[in-house]
Amino acid sequence: MHQGKLKPITLINHNKCRSILNFIIFLKFSNQIFLLVPI
Repeated sequence: MHQGKLKPITLINHNKCRSILNFIIFLKFSNQIFLLVPI
């Protein structure tokens, strides 16, 4: 029961991290001239 409860939370967190990473990559490429994302 506890494992089943924990699984969707980690899935949501993983998706959130993926979305943030994709957003940072998108910013990096779209704002390369301004260098707003120093990563």
